[in-house]
Amino acid sequence: MLHDLEDDLETERFSPDLFIKDGKLTPDIQLEDSLTLAFGSDRHVCPDRHLSDSTLFMLFASVLHTFDI
Repeated sequence: MLHDLEDDLETERFSPDLFIKDGKLTPDIQLEDSLTLAFGSDRHVCPDRHLSDSTLFMLFASVLHTFDI
């Protein structure tokens, strides 16, 4: 469903050759925004990423407020 049939890739099997060219690692992922990489990108971005950011902020703020750090 989410696979591009035009690509000649075996998406159901892991192939390290996809990431190694000329003996060097060449990742396809651009790590410009590596802090939010876990939430996906483009069309596959998590719709609740802002909610989780706010929740984590409040969690850490309340921990810092509760304990004398």
